[in-house]
Amino acid sequence: MHVKRFTACALAAILAVTPMSTFRVSAEDTQDSSLVLYSSFDDETAADQSGHGNNGTITKDENYGTVEFVDGVNGGKAIRIVNDSAHRKTNPAANYVDFGDGLKFGTGDFSVSLWYKTDAEGVSEGDTANDDHGGNDVSLFGNKDYSVGNNRGLTIGNFSAETPADVRVNFVAQQGTRVEIRKVNICDDTWHHLAATFDRDGNMCVYVDGSLFESKSISSYKDLSIDMDGQNFVLGADGVHTYGTPGATVDELRMYSAALSADQVSGLYNMDKPVEPPVDWDALSSLYVTFDDETANDSSSYQTNGTIVGNVQFVDGVKGKAVRISNDENHRKGNTAEQYITFGRQDGVTLGTDDFTLAFWHKSEGHGASDSAVIGNKNYVSGSNIGLAVGNYHSSGTNSLNDIRMNISGIQGSRVELKNISANDDVWHYIVASFDRDGYMNVYVDGYNVGSVDMSSHAGKTVDAGEFVLGADGYFTYGADGCLLDEVRIVRKALNEEQCTTLYQAESLSYKITQMETLADLAGTEEYSQSSLDAFCTVLESIKPQAESADVETAAVLSSQLDAAYDTLQAEAAEPVLSFDLLSDVHLRDSDSSRAANFTAGLQDIAANHSDSDALVTLGDNVSFGYDNNSRTQYFDLVEQYASQIPNKLMILGNHDVRKNDSSSSNGFSSNYDVAYKAYMEDNKIYRDDPESTNIYFDKWVNGYHFIALNTEEGLKDSIYMSDAQLEWFEEKLGESEDGTANAADPEKPVFVLVHQALNDTHQRANAYGGFGDQDAQVKEILSKHPQAIVLSGHIHNGFGVSTTMDRDYGTLIDVPSYNETEYGVTENGTGYQVDVYADRVHFRARNYITHTWMPQYDIILSAPSLPAVTSEGESLTNTGYTEDSWSRFTEALTAAQSLMDTNNESMRLEVLEASINLDAAIDGLQTTNVDKSSLEALYNQYKDLYKTGYTAETWETFTEALKAAETVLADTEAAQEQVDAAADALQTAVDGLRVSKTMLEYFLNQAKLHVENGDTANVVESVKKLFDEAIAEGEAVMAKENATKEEVANATTKLMLAIQALD
Repeated sequence: MHVKRFTACALAAILAVTPMSTFRVSAEDTQDSSLVLYSSFDDETAADQSGHGNNGTITKDENYGTVEFVDGVNGGKAIRIVNDSAHRKTNPAANYVDFGDGLKFGTGDFSVSLWYKTDAEGVSEGDTANDDHGGNDVSLFGNKDYSVGNNRGLTIGNFSAETPADVRVNFVAQQGTRVEIRKVNICDDTWHHLAATFDRDGNMCVYVDGSLFESKSISSYKDLSIDMDGQNFVLGADGVHTYGTPGATVDELRMYSAALSADQVSGLYNMDKPVEPPVDWDALSSLYVTFDDETANDSSSYQTNGTIVGNVQFVDGVKGKAVRISNDENHRKGNTAEQYITFGRQDGVTLGTDDFTLAFWHKSEGHGASDSAVIGNKNYVSGSNIGLAVGNYHSSGTNSLNDIRMNISGIQGSRVELKNISANDDVWHYIVASFDRDGYMNVYVDGYNVGSVDMSSHAGKTVDAGEFVLGADGYFTYGADGCLLDEVRIVRKALNEEQCTTLYQAESLSYKITQMETLADLAGTEEYSQSSLDAFCTVLESIKPQAESADVETAAVLSSQLDAAYDTLQAEAAEPVLSFDLLSDVHLRDSDSSRAANFTAGLQDIAANHSDSDALVTLGDNVSFGYDNNSRTQYFDLVEQYASQIPNKLMILGNHDVRKNDSSSSNGFSSNYDVAYKAYMEDNKIYRDDPESTNIYFDKWVNGYHFIALNTEEGLKDSIYMSDAQLEWFEEKLGESEDGTANAADPEKPVFVLVHQALNDTHQRANAYGGFGDQDAQVKEILSKHPQAIVLSGHIHNGFGVSTTMDRDYGTLIDVPSYNETEYGVTENGTGYQVDVYADRVHFRARNYITHTWMPQYDIILSAPSLPAVTSEGESLTNTGYTEDSWSRFTEALTAAQSLMDTNNESMRLEVLEASINLDAAIDGLQTTNVDKSSLEALYNQYKDLYKTGYTAETWETFTEALKAAETVLADTEAAQEQVDAAADALQTAVDGLRVSKTMLEYFLNQAKLHVENGDTANVVESVKKLFDEAIAEGEAVMAKENATKEEVANATTKLMLAIQALD
């Protein structure tokens, strides 16, 4: 059966905030017999509390640093280890903990778990910036000689030379060959839980704060030991006591002789994670503007009221009202803005050198104005000026539509900046930026950390400049346009991750309720039963009044209840007509076994959790190098091995599959194409319906839906080349019905077009690397004749949050994230879609196939017919005798649909869905003025005077309702022919269904039979007996006749009455 998912809706923001778990487990839940080392440091020693005697020996020399015990992660003690600059790298460390020679794992599975916090600054004069945030080229914990990363053994290392600083987990079982997971960005001077599990015939997995960060295969080294003679596991240095840490605090150190499961790692995190006291937001906030009273007044104790300049508008926000700020092109960039709100330089917005957090809800319209200031106090003519700015930098010319930037500087000519924050995509997002002035700037969007930047070099420097302004910079220039803001807040503290993700819990719940109500109104009857929808709406209505005054904690509980109700709705969803799995850019590489391991994990996930998938669809770049025959063979082998149960496979080529690196231009030719073509045609032919074809392009029908696969016919470096023959074939196939009839395709039924490259001027970065190719315009022209097409593409490595869905007059376009090489947005490996197709909609369910988790905030729901298809149909209509009201409703719906077609609507999916449904209904509801009511009128006149006596009450009630409905339609001057015909059919059916009451007949029949039983007819004359027998026989016949007429019942009843009277 199809797996039922936990999914929330089409918009990212609906499930943007999930309640933070308060679940805590005891040590017994996770620590079992495989625990071989546990040092809590609570007794201010490094003693092993596992019972295995692996006690740590502390080496301490305070002349060159320290080993000290400090406050731990959650109420106990932790160990802090510091080595000065003369006792690091290849020099012997002065301070460390050696856990002895009892920790030996050989070729067996094992795990490491610890809590880690870096030091913000070096510890002695002469220390460099690279000693901040844990230091550079440092061994935090391990048993290897870390002078060379390829030496045998294990090290968890810290590297702060790059920005941001990162932790690396380095595993070597075969001298000279390392498996390493990098860019574990937890060096931000706050507590993080780090766990690494080693399944020796499987994967090395690294977890951060209870969640999987990355995994890589180590199965090639399953028979090789990681133990090193004479080298023990050491904390604060490597296995030979070098590469000491300049400043690291560690707590709750554990090792296991088993590879912990993801649930066990999560349990460890929840068991020890810090419990923060409730935040007193009122006490900490120096600015809080809700706009609910249609002013810019501050409700915090600082009373930092704003001054409104220009005719800003107050509109519906995420909770209550929001402000809309608009500046035309004459009031942007270097020109003075016409609309903005200034809070001046009041105390509540004076930031100085202190830590703080800026939080707000933001929604753009048309992506807003590029190179504009949303919020800030700096002169934004240069991002390197002193001050703070939240900037909008979308640029359609470079396909960078979604680019909010968080920018701060305390040093003139220098900046700390995070770019490519996907939050100007025309839907509400909440943004929280936490500024730890001697640590990191962390930015969260909808509860997810989207980036972290070291800002310690600006510590102690004021960031105050101009006035604090919404909708412009601090000097009233660089005005914003299409900018909606709500719930703007400044908190006098650098909030931690949990606080950042829960700050707007109440507002998120309010917004979620609004979106859920819309989604329920638009819910497809093909996907959900009415009873399931009613049950969901009942829960929704019960939560809604409670949400109005809910605090953060209450909102979390209510949000969980709402999620559970939606989970139930999804669990009861109907089986789709078609369900397939959609992946792109798997990029297998012979030199990186982790990619094949990730692909294998995804295919295994489908087999386990979507075993009745109708198709596997992959969009090319199956391998990274077209000349890598091993990876190409491995790709198809893995599909056969782990996806054999899937009846249909549609796998196309990408530029990497066909090219060598022997061309420097995007449209340059590669010499590898002939080899790649032959291999692909051989590998792919078993999946094609035309296996003997020499065309590299093909199509397939699956469960009544058409898939058309386009492929390059030249080995171009980046773009696709399509011959005239392929273009002609493409146009022909788009018009075909399933039986092959030309020009007979259903214009309302989706057609899935598979192509690796995105069409030009569409998704973010679509034009990069030469764009689609020379046939871009021709493909769009062909598609424009079939706007029901859904074009699925990959290639540009956008992840969820940056990958987009958009509607154009030539179809709906969906950018599918890279499975193994996502570069922007959510960059975790293993993402794709499970696509469920119903008669009235297509539901793209976002999933991480490696971690087996749904990502419902990135779901997409398309209507069927789609917005382009139904808009095209509407534009083809002319008013040829439609009623005024129906034509007015139609034109209003068409205008709404066209407005979404004409803008970049890729994230306005609920609005698109609603517009599509409304226009489709308006087309169906068009009514002509020359309606023929003669048949209905004649039928009505024939039966309007029928008398009720003699008919059953039930059938008479049905008849009178149908008669009344017919009368209403006859009187309705706007009634459509369909309504007239339906009323006539209903009235005729009601007439035919009238049933005569047989109560009196039954009574006299029973009386007559009773006379017979009593012998009353035994001695009567023959003529009376004959009359009696005939009356009973006729009565029984009429009683048995289902459609007996009133006359038949009356005659039979009369005969029985006369027969009974004759006995007297």
